[in-house]
Amino acid sequence: NDTMEAVDGDANANNDNDIDEKKASLWNFDPIKGNVCFCSGLHGWGFTIPTLARSLFKSKTIPMKPPLLRQYLFGDFKYNTENGKVLKWKQSGSSSGEPMFAEYALAPLWEIYEGVSQAAASVGLKSELFANNSAQNGNTGKKTENAK
Repeated sequence: NDTMEAVDGDANANNDNDIDEKKASLWNFDPIKGNVCFCSGLHGWGFTIPTLARSLFKSKTIPMKPPLLRQYLFGDFKYNTENGKVLKWKQSGSSSGEPMFAEYALAPLWEIYEGVSQAAASVGLKSELFANNSAQNGNTGKKTENAK
């Protein structure tokens, strides 16, 4: 009887550990699961890895089903447009490009912000988006009557 109780006690302990692990996994943030949002409240945009995967699939940018694509978007992976395969991305001195998240999420955002900044500068408005680069882009940083 003592042996049986010890085995039952171990089973209950293992069961408790499984429950604790399941509860803990609910609180783990993982972009692939979709419980992390990349956003700007100030500028009114946001996306998750699942929504980015759907968008890339629908736009035919990457012809891969979203449930599969989302596994590769936030990791060290590179999409090879020539053969349509996802490859492991390795940071090196060669021109291996950027990981998928940088290429398909960050680069387009950067282009939009640069465009808005340049458009603002072209009409004489000061842009705070690229304050460090304003002198390089020909923006003197002087406020005009229309600048906020």
